[in-house]
Amino acid sequence: MAKRNRIPFLFLFVQNRPFTHRNRRAKGVVRSRTGYYAVTNINTGVLIALLLTAFGGWSLADPLISLVIALYIIKSAIGLAHESINVLMDRSLPVEIDRTIAEIVARYRTMGVRGFHDLRTRRSGSQKFIDLHLEVDRDKRFEEAHGLTVRVLRAIEAEIPRSKVHIHSDPVE
Repeated sequence: MAKRNRIPFLFLFVQNRPFTHRNRRAKGVVRSRTGYYAVTNINTGVLIALLLTAFGGWSLADPLISLVIALYIIKSAIGLAHESINVLMDRSLPVEIDRTIAEIVARYRTMGVRGFHDLRTRRSGSQKFIDLHLEVDRDKRFEEAHGLTVRVLRAIEAEIPRSKVHIHSDPVE
């Protein structure tokens, strides 16, 4: 392989390095690490095809590996489209989040919280939105019920990262 042919392939690997460092904290649908690994895998396939064709004399390596790369790109695109559609369709958060919220609310039973209902969750980008009705003892004064509601709200926001919580308090017997 001529020296001039090696330089572009080395560039393919090096060019993606800043991409991950610059976007390390990305939490949205497109994650920088996923993109980095996809590009690296594709570039590795291209390099293997080049080596097998140039040094191994196996002329079928290039079209076969190209087909595998095309299938990999299609699979990645379908996965990304599916995840993007879920975000756009305003789907609920995973059931684990609902369980976490139920556990947090249960911690406040001794303080006058009886439960919750009308839980609605959704996601917009990396932000999670949680809305629920908190059932508080009817005999609590307004200030006590409000303080308790704020404590539950802050506990949920502390345990579920990047969440915005809205709670409506309902008095119950």
